[in-house]
This record gives sequence, structure tokens and C-alpha cells, in this order.
Amino acid sequence: MKNLQSFNVQELSTQEQKQIDGGWFFTALLVAVVVLGVVALGNAIGNSFDDCEES
Repeated sequence: MKNLQSFNVQELSTQEQKQIDGGWFFTALLVAVVVLGVVALGNAIGNSFDDCEES
């Protein structure tokens, strides 16, 4: 944003933004949730194909 001073707003540095956002903890947590979701979806698809096989 250009005229931040006219709104009495101070721009945060990258370090300050990370500290406010919770650092790397929430980023790592989100990545773990996405990876586990993909693995669970893959297992569910694999199990559905296993059920389709004829004996």
C-alpha cells in the first residue's frame, strides 16, 4: 500500500509477521494435516480398488 502514513499504520517486517502468525508452528501443522489427508485419501482409494477385485 502506498500512503500508509496517512492512515497512521505502521508496516510490519517479515519477522514481526511471523511472530504474530505463530511462527513456523502453524505452518508445519498445516503441512502435516495436508500430508495426512492426502495419505488417507490414497489409502481410501486403494482400499476401494481392493474391494473390487474378484476372488
